[in-house]
Amino acid sequence: MQQVKSQKWQLQPQASNNPVSDSNKTKIFTVYHQNVRGLLNKSEELMSFLTPDFHQVLYLTEHHLKHSEIDFMYMDQYKLGAKFCRESLKNGGVSIFVHDTLQCTNINLVDVCAVRINLSSLTICIMFIYRTPMGNF
Repeated sequence: MQQVKSQKWQLQPQASNNPVSDSNKTKIFTVYHQNVRGLLNKSEELMSFLTPDFHQVLYLTEHHLKHSEIDFMYMDQYKLGAKFCRESLKNGGVSIFVHDTLQCTNINLVDVCAVRINLSSLTICIMFIYRTPMGNF
């Protein structure tokens, strides 16, 4: 997979990479962004690229999938939290995948991909807006 853009955000200092650990070590919360330029045949490659760091949230841009395709997309250890698919044009789209161990809720907004994640001590809302290069803003 050609790595075009990737970013990683951390909310706490890194002490443990295990998002499901019950130890007293400081846990981190990471959001990973990747422009995948088509996800349909790249999910296994993406997961092997991310191993062993298993971020809590994967934000994927340019997935190029339709609603019916992304709803059945399998990402090992992740569930689809939110999605935005382009209706009238091909390609584009964004999705948020959340680690299986976290409780999340889709925040229903127009043309916005957003989730609410409930952690033991706080609630985090993550929102991404899909802006096309030729969009009218």
